[in-house]
Amino acid sequence: MDGKKAGVPDYFVKVGSGAYLSKYDPRFLEKYVRFFPHDGEKLYEYAQQLVSQGKRDMAKYYYGRAAKEGYFGRVSTPNSIIIKKEQEETKKQKGVTFLLWINFILLLLILLFIGHLFYTELLDGKMHAEPTVSMTNDRAEYDLIANSERETGRFPLALIALNEAIVNYEVYYHQYPNSIDQLTQPYPNNWISSIPTGVTYIVTEGGYELYWQGQEVSKLLPPIQLLYYQGSNILALNVGGDFLASYPVASGIEPLPFESSQITERVVQPNGGKGILGTRGLVLHEQYAIHGTNDPSSIGKNVSLGCLRMSNEQVEALYPYIPIGTPLIVRDEPFHEIEPFFSSLPFLNVMDLEHAHDTIFRWRQ
Repeated sequence: MDGKKAGVPDYFVKVGSGAYLSKYDPRFLEKYVRFFPHDGEKLYEYAQQLVSQGKRDMAKYYYGRAAKEGYFGRVSTPNSIIIKKEQEETKKQKGVTFLLWINFILLLLILLFIGHLFYTELLDGKMHAEPTVSMTNDRAEYDLIANSERETGRFPLALIALNEAIVNYEVYYHQYPNSIDQLTQPYPNNWISSIPTGVTYIVTEGGYELYWQGQEVSKLLPPIQLLYYQGSNILALNVGGDFLASYPVASGIEPLPFESSQITERVVQPNGGKGILGTRGLVLHEQYAIHGTNDPSSIGKNVSLGCLRMSNEQVEALYPYIPIGTPLIVRDEPFHEIEPFFSSLPFLNVMDLEHAHDTIFRWRQ
């Protein structure tokens, strides 16, 4: 790409100021589309990679994005890729033997017999089963399960944010952190606010492994994005294609002059936390930022000088889950009202080290 430094090998692709991606990185496409969310060809290639990994829901999402950018390879619809894949798998299953059918019929007869016994006992009043409610969802990769810990599927949102921070750290420094403690340093090196319990992090040759409750999860955790719907003044938290939360914001009198950006700094109580910048700040580039406000009546209006303002309560809830390097993608289409997974994100503490007491911030406000 243009602007590559002398001496940088050809297999490195520049994605930002001093930031490069290696084409030999197994997660190259995943990282690339975060920085260039409108590159239809790469979106399509990433979707193909997801199909090969069995992640079909995520693949449909990225095929759809590729189509919106006017690129769709050799197929006409996202579903045709999935259907083709499923047809190939169906062909592999045509070798079902007669014995399997016999076993199936026998199993069905046994189940019918058990069902008959169950129904008979129920009529006789011998069984008093308590009512149960079951929910199913075909998104097995991160099935949305509401429980006491308010997790996104099998994995806590804080764990997904930690993995995002590790990936983004490698993009900027071309190496993975030696320890995850490097991600929770004082401002401005506070890549993330906290590390979930039960986590083990290991740097390997050319990569890393992240264990949670004894399971290696680094390849299972979906990416995090912030989506800003400019025409609706809505900021949404998107994880692997699912909307987890959405917030009304105040925005600039003029539209944002860019289609995408990344979080470059994270600040608790900017300028003391009592002024126009509110209690949290997620800095973009060129002095644009997502921050709180001391004027909640401005939310939903086009009144700022360019920044996105949130209520202090909502930016405090969102902030801990957004690591440095998280992409912000600007959407021109209106936000379609959907019910996000979280009505409010699970509360997560921030570090005292994330304050920047000696820094005066002059964002666009």
